[in-house]
Amino acid sequence: MHPACDICRGACCEGMVLCPQNYGYRGDSLDWWRYHGIETKRGIYLNCRCRHLAGGKCAIYDTRPQCCRDFSPGATGCLDAIHRVRPQQAQAILAVLPNTYGDQ
Repeated sequence: MHPACDICRGACCEGMVLCPQNYGYRGDSLDWWRYHGIETKRGIYLNCRCRHLAGGKCAIYDTRPQCCRDFSPGATGCLDAIHRVRPQQAQAILAVLPNTYGDQ
């Protein structure tokens, strides 16, 4: 686990940004996502905690889905989640990220 993730304890798993065009949602199914989320510039934000987040760690880490495997500490989605879900801890979390990822 990345040191920043150890401090953050799963902000990225407490909500998600869905980009409907990436998944082909249209019509009623797209309306459902819009009604249950908040539209942002990056997609529809859903305030939904992953059921596999246990004690700030992924309980299915070795078999987690590909979308979770593609999620990188310090990437845009990570930074968005930190600021949205962990604003009080953001400074401490971000201080650890430059050691590996530079000033992103």
